[in-house]
Order: sequence, then structure tokens, then C-alpha cells
Amino acid sequence: RDEAIVYTWPYTLENAREHNQSAYGGTQTVNMGQVSASITYEFSGTYLAVVFAETYYAAKIIITIDGTEAGTAVPHNPAGTRNDAAQFGRVVFVKDDLSDGPHTVVITHEAAHTTGEDNIKGDGNAYYDNDAMFDCFIVRAEQIGAPEKVTQGDAVSLYTDDILAELGLKVIDNTDEEILYTWPYDI
Repeated sequence: RDEAIVYTWPYTLENAREHNQSAYGGTQTVNMGQVSASITYEFSGTYLAVVFAETYYAAKIIITIDGTEAGTAVPHNPAGTRNDAAQFGRVVFVKDDLSDGPHTVVITHEAAHTTGEDNIKGDGNAYYDNDAMFDCFIVRAEQIGAPEKVTQGDAVSLYTDDILAELGLKVIDNTDEEILYTWPYDI
């Protein structure tokens, strides 16, 4: 439900959120049978975990980080039935060695065929397995422990005012009146 997560159709449909007490926060965002949908999220940090609920008709989930495929998963529940709602949310992917800084994760789907191409659903038609029940992302927004120095290339989010004060440093923000801007900066 985070506003920073961008869903493409059919994730953007109003009825795409289902309540599931087994999900984080009690809801999952559902993509029923459409492999064209995607989920995009921009974050800063060194850690990413992806959580989907298990379902009988699970899609194959492709996780791409910064334009490179990082992993796949099929959150299939073989003990489920055609009429089961999504099951428990499960961590389907973990990447714990990202470079510190900004990243973009994109999740797309493919048909997984986990129950066979000939599975017949309630309307009498056969469908591919490509339902996705997205639950949440887990990210580490800052490195563990305070940095010992300011390092070129680090994300500025690592440096709180308290951490900088401990290092004997302070931020001079771009709005500080002591900074003189010349044209075209002169607004």
C-alpha cells in the first residue's frame, strides 16, 4: 500500500487489494492471471527482500534490480486447491549485498505452469498459472552502525545530524543564507 510502489495494470485496479490476515498489514495486492503487470520500487540501501503469498496458480516472479535480473521465484502452494485464496506470505527473494545507495527493483511475471497447462478452472476453461499475490518489500534503509567518516559515493541518508555532530561535522543546506549563488542560480 506504500505510495512509492508503482503498479502497472492490472495491479492498479481498485479491487486489486485483498484482505488476508496472513499477510503483512492484512492485505495483498493481487494480479489475477495477467503476466503483463509489473511492480516498481525505488529505495536506498544495502538489503532487499521480496514477499509474495503462496497460491495454487502461482506465477513465476522475475526480480530485476538496477536493470539486471537478480532472481526468480514461484510461490506455488501445491497443497492448495483451485478455490483457495492466497496463503501465507513468504519471503521469495533476498539480496543482502547491494551497494550502498539508490536502487530500483522491478518485478515482472511469467506463466509458471506449476499445475499444468490443462488445469480447468470454475468456468470450464483452461488457464496458465500466473496469479501473483504481492505482500511487501523489506529493505534496510541505512547501513548498520554509524559511519566512521564521510565517504565519497555514500548516500547522504547515511548521515544524520547526530552522526555528523559525532564526527565534528555539520551540514550547510542549499538554503543557507551564507551561500552566494550567481546566475543562473540567482532566482
